[in-house]
Amino acid sequence: MNKLLAVVGLLLVCATPITTSAHELLIDDAGVSGAILHIDPNDDPVAAKPAVLYIDFQEHQLAEPGYAFTLTVTDPAGHSSSLPVTAESGSLTINYTFADKGLYHFTLDAIGRDADLPDRHFSFVQRIARGNGSSLTPIAPAWAESGAIVAGGGLLLLAILGVNNRRAIVASLQKPRG
Repeated sequence: MNKLLAVVGLLLVCATPITTSAHELLIDDAGVSGAILHIDPNDDPVAAKPAVLYIDFQEHQLAEPGYAFTLTVTDPAGHSSSLPVTAESGSLTINYTFADKGLYHFTLDAIGRDADLPDRHFSFVQRIARGNGSSLTPIAPAWAESGAIVAGGGLLLLAILGVNNRRAIVASLQKPRG
């Protein structure tokens, strides 16, 4: 009976949705430097409302004033623009208003002002799902929905078979192995 409960518990854990982290780890294109991204409000910005992006560098060298920072954003329509960046004691602050729902692609370039300081390039994507905009771009391919339906049906079938054959399952688990 304990094994049956363990199997049921495992199925419930697998079916539980995974929560996301409030902050995102950014790694530069070379895989050398890291930064933490936080977006106010609550890491879930709303279209047509102001947001503040905070980027905290993990590498102390990037916190030095020897770097010039440029942040470029590409909106869902494909228009690119550079944003003003405020650098202060190892972190960057960027004010930005997401105009519409959809996927926004960001590129952060940290250019060393000295030949000894290597350039670093970070890129990340932010999805805006709330607000008044209407151009929400789907991020999953078309086959993903049918795959999820088939997988859900398979799990349902497995659960029905397990419930219908529970006595045989429990009996086979209780047989001594020799």
